[in-house]
Amino acid sequence: MASTSKLTEFTSLDRTKEVMKWIEFGFSVTKTILYPFKKAEAFAIAQAPTGLPTDKLGLDDDALDIDKISAGFDITPIEMFPQNMLTSFLSSIVSYIGYGFTINKHLNTLLSDEENDLDIMCIHIKRRHLNIAKKVATGAIILFGMTYLISQTVSKAVKAVKDLLQNAIKTLMSIVFACYAIYLIYSLIRMKINGKKWTVNDSEKLLSALGMFMDILEIPYVEKAMARTVKPYWIAVGVSSVINVGKTVLIPFTKPEAVNFDGKFFDEQAVKSKGNRLFVYFCGSGESTKSQRKKFMKDVDAKHQIYINGVGSQRSIYRHLYDSDIKVTEEQIGNNTVKYRFKNDKRDITCIEKFYTGGDRGYKNDDAEKASKYVFDAIKNAIEDNTINELILSGHGRGAAVGLMYLLFSLNGDTAMLNRLAKIKISVVPLDPVAGQTGNDYGKMDTNWYSGKIYDELFDQFKNNIAITEIWSNADTMSVFASFNPAKRFLNNPLKNVMLGRLLLGYEHNAFVSTYEEYTEDYEDGKAPYNKVVELFNQKVFDFTGNAATFSSKILALQSDYDALNKYVRDKGESNYSRYRRSNYKDHTGKLKDFFDFIASYKYSLG
Repeated sequence: MASTSKLTEFTSLDRTKEVMKWIEFGFSVTKTILYPFKKAEAFAIAQAPTGLPTDKLGLDDDALDIDKISAGFDITPIEMFPQNMLTSFLSSIVSYIGYGFTINKHLNTLLSDEENDLDIMCIHIKRRHLNIAKKVATGAIILFGMTYLISQTVSKAVKAVKDLLQNAIKTLMSIVFACYAIYLIYSLIRMKINGKKWTVNDSEKLLSALGMFMDILEIPYVEKAMARTVKPYWIAVGVSSVINVGKTVLIPFTKPEAVNFDGKFFDEQAVKSKGNRLFVYFCGSGESTKSQRKKFMKDVDAKHQIYINGVGSQRSIYRHLYDSDIKVTEEQIGNNTVKYRFKNDKRDITCIEKFYTGGDRGYKNDDAEKASKYVFDAIKNAIEDNTINELILSGHGRGAAVGLMYLLFSLNGDTAMLNRLAKIKISVVPLDPVAGQTGNDYGKMDTNWYSGKIYDELFDQFKNNIAITEIWSNADTMSVFASFNPAKRFLNNPLKNVMLGRLLLGYEHNAFVSTYEEYTEDYEDGKAPYNKVVELFNQKVFDFTGNAATFSSKILALQSDYDALNKYVRDKGESNYSRYRRSNYKDHTGKLKDFFDFIASYKYSLG
């Protein structure tokens, strides 16, 4: 098949998105009801000075006397809002909030592509700037709404300022929304040209864009001019009302936004695809399988790959929508947990989308046990392929500290699995294992377990066929809002002589698994922590296994390389890394340990 074949991913609705959808629906219903009344009032105000009898419009002269409306602060806010003006005010606020929902959803769609940068209408936009734009757009809508509200309560003395402010806000908002509507329509056309099937979401988005564009009528001078023409005005109001009704009807039927995934990663000759290697990865907190797979499936040299989403992440639903040679299978394996497998000659990838009972609070109840079981079963199924003789077991953050550790703990329970693994080189690579801010439940694991104890048991079973390489960040955080403290159960050494290396790389917890600019800009091209981790997976880890005589020297050489990189970043002096440098932490027994002394405390020796 053609190499342009595509899969489409959907991010499943979590409870928050379900609630937000119905809140948006409520605002849309309110706007739809209020809009005709608002426009009738605007029409009455525009026509009244020309002599149109106001009593026929159901309004008295006081309702049209703006001076009386804002006569001073000695009247209550309700008195300052005659019924007609209050309706107009509420309608405007509801409209702005509704547009905020639309803009937020579309920006989330763009951000969900998990790419570093985006090209929008021939303009190159960095991902970090898109994130900033999302916050600015949300903040601007809130600010304009508050300003509009305040402007309604000013006194007669500043009436001219009030009118000027209101007109400026309405004009600016209308122009911004109209411009955004044009871009929204452009993006829909572009996706359609690229082969995307039309969905209910697209219809709702198109109606939102048309509604935004029609908001040009909200510009005060345009509205007054249109109102005096009568017929064109009411035609425009009718069109806008139909658009509002259509959008309101469609909102309940919308589904999670689609994200295109290009199948050429499977087909192109340049893709790395070592057929004898299996790569297993436990995503960290908030990490979805789609975000990590998009990077690792291109860069990690392994045909067979298994991913499980992290705690607090959005689950992904994979659907086969385009003709291709990629076979997609779906299997329900647990409560709200689905396993997807898609493959061709170049790739065989399994993604496990687990529902975590603890949400973003961490592994709770039986989450750790279930997550490891699903991955365990996937590994067991994969290694039925006798060509696999190399296995990488990795994870990041909580995925390493809990999910990966529970998997290693559970290996001893299956003799057939152990016998098969005994014929395979195994590399365990925990990436900055942290326990998060709220702790975790470890299920059936011994209350006194620690990583060193599990490592001892693994080496009893697999001898020199297994090597462990822990990668740690020098800093626990690059933000004052959250800290990534080392998991307590990793702060103790094995009692036996095992092939374990601990390495320090970079200063950001997320840099090991991210290519975003904020994690790469301080490094030379191709030498960021992510690049070093991929290089470790592809070229280094299996040099360690089965090579006890050279293990220590190779670990030292690798740390020397990482030290040079760390020094390069420090010497640039662009970030205050020393402020967040890791220091002292308590292990699971309550003993205080210096982090860097601990990292250097274990050395494998041939004996």
